[in-house]
Amino acid sequence: MLNGLQHLNLLTFTHQNLSLEEIGQFHLEAETRQKRLKPLLSKLECSEVMFLSTCNRVALIWVAENSPTPAQILQTVYPDWDPASIMKATKSGTHLQGMEVARHLFRVSSSLESLVVGEREIITQVRQSYEQAQEMGFAGDVLRLLVQGAVKTAKKVFTETAIANRPVSVVNLACYRLWELKPNTESKIILIGAGQTIAAIARKLKKQGYHRFVIFNRTLSKAEELVEVVGGQAYPLSALSDYRKGFDVLISCTGSSEPIVTPEIFQKLLNGDTRRKVLVDLAIPNDIDEAVVSRFSAQSIQIEDLKEVAAQNLEARKEELSACNHIVETHLEEYEEAVRIRKIEVAMKQVPLKVKEIKQTALSEVFSQDIQQLDPQSRKTLEKVLSYMEKKYISVPMKMAREIMLDR
Repeated sequence: MLNGLQHLNLLTFTHQNLSLEEIGQFHLEAETRQKRLKPLLSKLECSEVMFLSTCNRVALIWVAENSPTPAQILQTVYPDWDPASIMKATKSGTHLQGMEVARHLFRVSSSLESLVVGEREIITQVRQSYEQAQEMGFAGDVLRLLVQGAVKTAKKVFTETAIANRPVSVVNLACYRLWELKPNTESKIILIGAGQTIAAIARKLKKQGYHRFVIFNRTLSKAEELVEVVGGQAYPLSALSDYRKGFDVLISCTGSSEPIVTPEIFQKLLNGDTRRKVLVDLAIPNDIDEAVVSRFSAQSIQIEDLKEVAAQNLEARKEELSACNHIVETHLEEYEEAVRIRKIEVAMKQVPLKVKEIKQTALSEVFSQDIQQLDPQSRKTLEKVLSYMEKKYISVPMKMAREIMLDR
């Protein structure tokens, strides 16, 4: 049965008031979620439960008529935590109820509450979290309508506003800048480092058709792991100065405190090649010595330039917030209407059964002797009349109830 919105709750922990490390303590691995969340249904009598986890937020959504407190929810999901930890966690979270849950999830799905406004990944994460709750048997009408509304809202935000038009991540900006220079897909690309940034760029380049990667990293095994994903060759960073097989693009991002690519090493990498190279330096401090750019013919893309553009793009995205907020509020009205209609449908689902029961009683009991006296054609006509009236008595009250509810 569809519970009222007053039974819908959300408890969330986000980047707005916690560090990413602190948020991480609330994360539940996908394979353990069913075991950890099931007691919410069995012990706290929640009728529906959903768990959402992203890189900068964790949210627990539940539906319960008996109104368990956030502390009870946390104690049930994290039974190993002591009372002090539960109390601290409760204070650091945000607890919402009713329509405020819908408003929050609609905004989250539309990336209006994200650390980086306008990033599209969140809509997929919300949908996947719901699908997992559904597979575990934890989702019903309330969560279905809630997530359905959130996804619909997010799609409209992303298609009808410019909230996601300008890239704001360094990885995306670096790739866009690189593609603007139009290097051939057969270009040989040296990657220095094998961390998250280099790995993300390598995957994006691979999707664009680039495949001639040469990866150098201090830990050779990490370079080899990346090669398994994007292809190419892996070398230890110590072998960089001895590399003589040529390159077209060099991309670097390490944690080194000193430049990795000095003029001397760059000269060796060129090995007499006079063609202009593309250098992408995403490290802080820079991996590529400034003298390399000034002394050699090279097109340089540096982290500081990208960060400045990212900040400008983020501000441009924020200018779209007014239009996005309007879409959210409009869809909240639609969602509230959908909830009311569904509530009517659930409440009225016994009507067809009751009408059929009345009809059957009339035919087999109340008027059975009178009907027996009718000829076959009259009985057939009577059956048609009763069937017609049955359909009308089913549809009319449901239609009237819906109109009354929507006029409130």
